[in-house]
Amino acid sequence: MTSRSAAARIESRNMSSCPERAEGGVPVAHPPRITGSSADEPIRVLHRGFDGLDMAFTGALRSKDVAILESARSCAESEFGETLIEVGPGRVAMHVAAEGIPGGYRYQCDTGPFGEKWFFSRNQDPDRWNIRVSAKSLPLALYGIETVYEKIRETLSALGIRHGAESVGRVDYATDLLMPDGFQIEPDHFVVHSRTSVTEHDSMLPVEKIGPDDILISLAGRHKSSTTIGKQPGRQVIVYDKRREAIAKNKLYWFDIWGLPTDTCLKVVRVEVRAGKKHLLDWEVRGFDDLLVKIGDVFLRGVDAVRYVDTRVELSNVSRYQLSPLWRVVQHEIASGLFENISGAEPGRVIAGERERIRQRYLEMIEALVPGAFVASGFTDADADDGVQRLLAEVAQHISTDPKKFRSRCTGARKRLHFVVCKS
Repeated sequence: MTSRSAAARIESRNMSSCPERAEGGVPVAHPPRITGSSADEPIRVLHRGFDGLDMAFTGALRSKDVAILESARSCAESEFGETLIEVGPGRVAMHVAAEGIPGGYRYQCDTGPFGEKWFFSRNQDPDRWNIRVSAKSLPLALYGIETVYEKIRETLSALGIRHGAESVGRVDYATDLLMPDGFQIEPDHFVVHSRTSVTEHDSMLPVEKIGPDDILISLAGRHKSSTTIGKQPGRQVIVYDKRREAIAKNKLYWFDIWGLPTDTCLKVVRVEVRAGKKHLLDWEVRGFDDLLVKIGDVFLRGVDAVRYVDTRVELSNVSRYQLSPLWRVVQHEIASGLFENISGAEPGRVIAGERERIRQRYLEMIEALVPGAFVASGFTDADADDGVQRLLAEVAQHISTDPKKFRSRCTGARKRLHFVVCKS
């Protein structure tokens, strides 16, 4: 399979003499950034782009690298934590976990928050599907799917793996919308094929089956937090409170991408379309080039087959309901921006913000421990300033009495934070 570079692909599209259409027959127009049913109910598009990419490759690691992975996995098992290694002719740095995943992938590796998750079999047959990779949402948002794919190819080469057959296992596309105050997700406003399953869920609470169409509902307090239509490995459409999820999973870099403060109470809703392996094969999408040609049609068909409607005017025939403002924006954004999938956020600023948040978390942990040591040392509130200074001096004294132990702990921390501190 031949592949043009990401830059060449993007340039060729930008210079196209027919800007109203993109590859794969997807209509393209410049979308309004503020849209809604009225001026009083604006819907602002905060982000659109690919959010997930899973691929498999044929090939095999060198036997010496498999031995390194096996040793690292054993070390991770004994130390209850990931082990930092370097593998391949290009000395690719990875954290190795203590367990693999189903499917024969014994080794689970991670190249950090700005990279990917890699899964390897210890099989040495280069014609077998021994490698899987799952791209993370942050680099996809910052750089776009083509740049991420080129990075995966570069890593395969650095690992000494000949680029053989490839297979796309799943791809996700997300649109993040700043919604009007009071907006709530209503599962009964979705219009779907009668054989499609609808699931409303929240991991914090149990699931309750309530209807003949396999509608599963659970709530966060009184609020509906997520609705999923369809199942993997087919097609899924999921609508959920992305602000809440970003906070719960500590993915605060999304606020940098959106350009919103982390303490905002504004409602950010994500509409995510997921195409799994079976659904992609139905469209004859196998390799990455197939994906670029057809994925626009795949996702547009997805948000046409699954619709969120406006029920304010009651009709006897549900198929005649008009699309809600939310869904009109989503369809427009997918049609107009599918291949313009870089967030517009400055990568350096987002990366620096993520580093600073990690540093702040460590400082908060230190601050949380100080009061206990302060009280246990017999200090009173009146001794606050002097007592804290004496505690810090005592910590420094402990470090100075055993500098080797401190350096060893720093080495461990440096390994844990390797992909944060080494990111340029």
